[in-house]
Amino acid sequence: MNLRTTFLLGAIAWFTMTALSLAPVWGQDDPLVAEIAVESKKFADAFNSGKMDVVASMFVEQGEVIDEEGVVYQGREEIKNLLVAFLEKFPGAQIGEELESIRRVGPVVIKEGARTMATRDGSAISRIRFIATLAKSDAGWQIVSV
Repeated sequence: MNLRTTFLLGAIAWFTMTALSLAPVWGQDDPLVAEIAVESKKFADAFNSGKMDVVASMFVEQGEVIDEEGVVYQGREEIKNLLVAFLEKFPGAQIGEELESIRRVGPVVIKEGARTMATRDGSAISRIRFIATLAKSDAGWQIVSV
C-alpha cells in the first residue's frame, strides 16, 4: 500500500472523526443534511472502532474507492481488505469529517468536505478534501464512490 493510498484511507476514515461540523448556511434542520450527518457519524464510529466489515457494508455492493493515483478499489470485499490493511499499518487510526456541501443531484447525493486522519498516538495527522457520491437504499444512504 503506497503513501497516497494510506492518506486516502485516512481521508475515508476522517469521513467521521473530528466532530462533524455542518456550515450553518445549510440550515442544520434540513432533513437531508441530518440524514447524511447521521450516516457520516455511523461511518466514523465504525471506522474508529476498527469494524471494517461494518464500514464496507456502508458502500453499495459495487461501491468504489479511488485513490489519488487513480487506482480503483471496487466492491465491498476489496474495500474491506484495503481498510484492514490500512489499520494493520496504522493501528488505532481515527477519522473525522467536516461537511462543507451536501446536494441532491437526481437520485444521488454528492457530499463534499475535509477529512482528518490521525494515528493513535497523534504522531501523524493528515487532512484531505473529499467528494463522495451516495445513493439511498433500504439500508439508508450508502457510499457509491469516494
